[in-house]
Amino acid sequence: HLLTGQRLYQFDLKTAGFEDGLDDVSDKVPLPRFTLTVDHDRAYVRMGRLGLGAKNGPAKHPASYLICLDITQPEIKKDRLLWHVKAGAGKKDPTYFEGSPVVHEGRVYTELSKVVDRRTITSVVCYDVLGRQRWSREVCECPEFEDNAEAIRYRQHLLTWAAGQVVYCSHAGAVTALDATTGQPT
Repeated sequence: HLLTGQRLYQFDLKTAGFEDGLDDVSDKVPLPRFTLTVDHDRAYVRMGRLGLGAKNGPAKHPASYLICLDITQPEIKKDRLLWHVKAGAGKKDPTYFEGSPVVHEGRVYTELSKVVDRRTITSVVCYDVLGRQRWSREVCECPEFEDNAEAIRYRQHLLTWAAGQVVYCSHAGAVTALDATTGQPT
């Protein structure tokens, strides 16, 4: 509550039944960062696995999710989860959502990275506000873990909105702009 600071509701993966998305935040994780995007009466959150690395196989490590929550009527107890998407469901290579999604005019844009050997391949994915995928575009392949296969990256790649484009930036130096409607590179 804005005036009192009272907690009105809480969502966590364990309570919601997403046991495979739990990740330990410990002293070993350098500066874990958690963010979300709010648009009108919904919150869009990237949850689950924090670190990305070449040794993070899908069998050993938690999954990551893109989750949409209803934030209306905070005083009423109700199911807040409107929809969710599990990163890389059914895929062989470990796949993770990165950063907070960008939401604009009924579309939700996010990054989806998969680690193949020691390289990270990232796509920008567009969903509608009902969680249906509209398009996906591979934007870069980075040799992030070629020098150190044991390394884990905790900083997420980011998206932003600029003049009808979704712009992606990696920590490896890739910057890509896509048409927000079609996903075509601009």
